Amino acid sequence: MEQGPTQGAGHEQWRSHERAARLLRVVMLLLPVAVSLVVTVAAGRIVARPAGLGATVAWWIAITAVSTLSLVATARLLRRFLPVVAMLRLSLVFPDEAPSRFRIALRTGTAAQLQRQLDAGAVAPTAQAHAEHLLALAGRIGDHDRLTRGHSERVRAYADMIGEEM
Repeated sequence: MEQGPTQGAGHEQWRSHERAARLLRVVMLLLPVAVSLVVTVAAGRIVARPAGLGATVAWWIAITAVSTLSLVATARLLRRFLPVVAMLRLSLVFPDEAPSRFRIALRTGTAAQLQRQLDAGAVAPTAQAHAEHLLALAGRIGDHDRLTRGHSERVRAYADMIGEEM
C-alpha cells in the first residue's frame, strides 16, 4: 500500500490554520483601536476640559496626540506577531520532526536579525535547521512586504502542484 507524504516514519506535517490566522489578524487590527479609545477616555477624565476656546483647542490637541501615540505604540508591539500569522497559514510536510510554529515565529525578529544570524553561521548544518531558518525567512517576508507576498504565495501554490504530481 502506497503511503502519502504525511504518513510513514519520520514525516510530519503542518496543517494550515486559516481561522486562527484570521482571528489573530482581526485582533491585531482591532486591539490598537480599542486601546486608543480606552486611553482617550481615561485621558479625558483625568485631565478636565478647560474653559476658553484656546485652552479647549490645546486640550483636544493633547488628547488626540496621546490617543494617536497609544494607537501607534500598540500597533508596533502587535506587529511582532505577524510572523505567527504567516506560520499559522502555512501547510508543509517535513522530512523529520515538524518544528514549533510559535518558536520559529518568535525567533524571526527582524529581517536584519535573520541576516546577522545567517552571516554569523548561527544556522546549524542540518536539513532540519535549514528548513526552520527558511521558514523564519518566509514568515518574515510573507507578511511584511506586500509586493513579494503575492509572489511567495504563487510559488507555494506551484510547489504544491508540482509535489502532488511527483
